[in-house]
Amino acid sequence: GLWREALERRTALIDSLLRENTDAYRLFLGSNEGRPGLTVDRLGELLLAQVFFDPLNKDEEGCLKDYASEHSWQLVIWPKYDRQTMKERSELARKGMIGEEFKICREQGQKFAVSPLSCGYDPYIYLDFRCGRRWLRREVEERLQSGCESISVLNLFAYTCSAGAACAALSDKVKVTNVDFGFWCLDIGRVNARLNGVKDVNFRLWHEDFFPIIRQLSGLGLKGRAARHKYMRVGVEKFDLIILDPPTVAKSLFGKVDIVNDYQALFKPCLLSLKEGGAILAVNHSNDVSFEQWQEVLYSCADKTGVPLQGCQLLNLEDDFPSLDAKHPVKVVVIRI
Repeated sequence: GLWREALERRTALIDSLLRENTDAYRLFLGSNEGRPGLTVDRLGELLLAQVFFDPLNKDEEGCLKDYASEHSWQLVIWPKYDRQTMKERSELARKGMIGEEFKICREQGQKFAVSPLSCGYDPYIYLDFRCGRRWLRREVEERLQSGCESISVLNLFAYTCSAGAACAALSDKVKVTNVDFGFWCLDIGRVNARLNGVKDVNFRLWHEDFFPIIRQLSGLGLKGRAARHKYMRVGVEKFDLIILDPPTVAKSLFGKVDIVNDYQALFKPCLLSLKEGGAILAVNHSNDVSFEQWQEVLYSCADKTGVPLQGCQLLNLEDDFPSLDAKHPVKVVVIRI
């Protein structure tokens, strides 16, 4: 019953997405639809069920099998993750075996690689960030229509570079630099770029930690103990668009990512790496920070940095990611200077 009700609520949305040649969307979000710990996504010809708490019962599994069979899709059920599962899948990724299982999904006509196997908690594309990729396409197209001869994009914490590929696929005038510490992520990023006809010369892949790259690009440089470690050397550079989608918490030899207590450490060097008239597409997906609190941090950081903001626009997540209280933990904003 819950499954059919969820499908009925999404009928208009799914029809709209299919008309724009999008076949990647969330069919069931259990936390909001009466079944916590279960999500079901369509990704092209892949139907993916992720189980985070209680395993599927026979009725649930039967509904999913029937739905997949009805549409001739491959059903894949991911059980609750544990460290051993993550380790095994990471080893497969390093050996290049996961790439052999690639499927293709589409978003606004663009192609992206997904997989029934993964060494993460998702199949290589964040569906809740569709609103961000949609904004990026629109922003790039508007800049091109206004006569821009070139558009430079910096994609930080790029993962599989879907956001970067979404930009670069629109024109040879768009040059994207993707930064991530996971080499296998960048390998999939190259696949995504080539699926959309993006030339390698327009799609840089930098396998490095966030901090040494952004601090060099911004002109801040590395200091103290961090400067003594080996890192990729780059020069000062400014960009038209910057994508900042960090994990909740991460620690490396060069610094600590903490989107709850210290988003400023991530945001300040991005501001300094942005061209006048540029924009940052920033994400904070912590339950512990409201949009209002985060917005205050962003404005305060900009004031202290001496880069006044022209606006901070909150993007709405699309309708396959409903929120019970209208305050979704994933917050995506467009910041202009």
